[in-house]
Amino acid sequence: MDVDNDLDSFPLVEKNTTPEDESGPEAASKWELLILTIPFFGLQLTWTVQQVYGVPYLSTLGIPDTRMPLFVLSGPLAGLIAPPVVAALSDACQSPWGNRKPFIYLGGLGTILSFLLLAAAQPIADTFTYGLLGLSNPDAAMAGAQIIAAFSIYTLNFSIQPLQLGLRASVIDHFPPHQQPTANLWIGRFSALGSVCLALVGFGYSPNFWNLTVVVTSVLAMLLLFAALTNTAKPESQWSEVPREIAPTSLRSHIYRLLRKTSNLPPVTRRTCQVQLVSWFAWFFVLNYTSALISHAYENHDVSSTRDKKPATPSAASASAVSRVALLFHITALITLIIVSLVWRRSGKRTRADSIADDRRMGPHNENGGLARTRHVLMRWVWKPCLVILALSLAATCLLLVCAKPSSAVATTISILLGANGMLFALSNWVPYALIADEASAQARARAMLTVEGDPVDHEDATPGLLAVHMMAITAPQIVAAIASWLLMQGLAILGFEEHAVWNFVMCVPAALWAACL
Repeated sequence: MDVDNDLDSFPLVEKNTTPEDESGPEAASKWELLILTIPFFGLQLTWTVQQVYGVPYLSTLGIPDTRMPLFVLSGPLAGLIAPPVVAALSDACQSPWGNRKPFIYLGGLGTILSFLLLAAAQPIADTFTYGLLGLSNPDAAMAGAQIIAAFSIYTLNFSIQPLQLGLRASVIDHFPPHQQPTANLWIGRFSALGSVCLALVGFGYSPNFWNLTVVVTSVLAMLLLFAALTNTAKPESQWSEVPREIAPTSLRSHIYRLLRKTSNLPPVTRRTCQVQLVSWFAWFFVLNYTSALISHAYENHDVSSTRDKKPATPSAASASAVSRVALLFHITALITLIIVSLVWRRSGKRTRADSIADDRRMGPHNENGGLARTRHVLMRWVWKPCLVILALSLAATCLLLVCAKPSSAVATTISILLGANGMLFALSNWVPYALIADEASAQARARAMLTVEGDPVDHEDATPGLLAVHMMAITAPQIVAAIASWLLMQGLAILGFEEHAVWNFVMCVPAALWAACL
């Protein structure tokens, strides 16, 4: 289905262009962009700490590798279950503080407390076991620490969901459709900057998990406090605060209505979620198994150069290479988003100027066409090529690992290929969020204009629902990928083949190509 043609039958904006529309992408001040997007720096810190330091920390609590997937899957499971609940609660929310801030700050508080509880799992278990119960059983203390860690990591990831959805919905509420790509570039830059900061920390030394947690939660709390204090002087959204008449219904009915609407999504959101359902099968392995692939490449090189048995533990060279590739991945992502921001700002000025000129010549319907052209460019000429290049990069990586003779040059080439994927991830993460934010903002704007004109309109807040469906489209394939990886490893073990992450990357290639063809 062609997105451009589908958009023609789906009105997104009002029929008349107002003076505010002609202000262009620069209408949003940098101060407003800073206020609404800087909390994503702290949010990204929480994700990156889990991804980089979570598994090693859980291992220190005595959690065996066989149980580790139960902890690792807490993020995808939370992303699949929590968003529809948060969206339903947001739709029913009639708080005097709005239907965004309660979820942002309650989610932020839950994230901070859960993170601190996770980091203090062992001391709390020791105090309870040795002090309150008077037992001298180390196994009981270890079991207590594992139970606390399991509880806290699930509450952490479930708390992140309302925080994340509330922050993104606030950005959609505040900025008009043509400014959504710019706002999401700000989000992407702050997120990439957070990852770079933690990658630099990991590249220099291995920090204590408790100290790292205190720093991360303090940063997140300060950023949320900054946003709360500065947001009081900022004017409300032009069209998000439409009066809503909400009939008292149960949470179950709200969730049921949201899930039922997934079969009738707006065209751009539907197309975006279809691509995400397939592409994130590949991204799951790229984000979670790159370090294993780098270790394999450098350990093979060590074995080849020393003609000795494979070492039982990763060599210093492979550990250093993993840190370098992680740093390269995140720095590449940050630089890519900075360059795209500059290009987008310049092209945005020309495009908006042309749109205003066309509007004077061609009549009141030009805005819809401008939005359709923006979506076409992002989908067809940015996102899809990134997925094709990702498939080619992963195919080349697998071929080098399987076919090439282990050497320093091969290991370095693999490191560069995997590190350069940060550019592709940055673009593939920016485009879908920009597309959905663009469409959600346009729909909210259309509803507001119809309300002002007195036309009948559904006042239901659709923005959290669209974000929830998108989050589910991201997390569902991750769960499928984790299960597929486990089944693959079991099959390889039965057949007598080596169980290694390279086989997971082989599965990524057709998934990325399939996503590019949707």
